[in-house]
Amino acid sequence: MSAQRNVPWKSLLNLLYMHQYTIVDWPAAVPAVGLDFNIKGLSADELHALTVPFLKEQMGAYFHSEVHVEDEGDDSLVPVPMASFDLREWTPEQKELFKMVSPEMFKIPLLVNTFNQPLCILSDLQAFIKAIPKSMGPSDSERTPSPLPPSSPPVQDSPQLLVPA
Repeated sequence: MSAQRNVPWKSLLNLLYMHQYTIVDWPAAVPAVGLDFNIKGLSADELHALTVPFLKEQMGAYFHSEVHVEDEGDDSLVPVPMASFDLREWTPEQKELFKMVSPEMFKIPLLVNTFNQPLCILSDLQAFIKAIPKSMGPSDSERTPSPLPPSSPPVQDSPQLLVPA
């Protein structure tokens, strides 16, 4: 993917599932990434909330010297997060749920907003549902997302993928 120039928005959730990662701190008022996500359909405020934290982190003091920012009254309808969204490896507990094919694995979040609310969980993903045994489909209680656990240091395990039986 390092040679790829564009973000694969439509397949991003599948990539998160395959490599066992979660996007955290997605701007709360920006539509969730997924099959129907359209970067070109975002408003200026939504694009601002999605990109400005990253630019500030990358440019540091140069951001304010190169960009004119009006400090008097922010008319933005979409709040800009303090930091850009982050990519986190699944916790050891989440990996264990997945490895053991526990019903709790259906609640593993793939996309979490700045309010720590899951926007997409594993059971929402068609690629995941197709890969599990038919008898193991999620119940309604398993579709209720659980809160994201606190972050932990990265674990260097190789991804365990479910394959169709």
